[in-house]
Amino acid sequence: MVKPGLVRITSTSGSTAQVTQVVLREGPRTRLVFTPTLVDNGKDPEASVRGELAYQSKNAADE
Repeated sequence: MVKPGLVRITSTSGSTAQVTQVVLREGPRTRLVFTPTLVDNGKDPEASVRGELAYQSKNAADE
């Protein structure tokens, strides 16, 4: 587990790396997270981050 505010980067190939999820918004049962991937983009170096947004929710019975 990564401490809040810290980011862990793990190389997945010679041109990509996975980054820990970033929580953008969090409530009692829902949260919005961004999961970034760093990429080596030779054609456009300023566009070196890909990512997914995920809306996650828990059931009322979950902790």
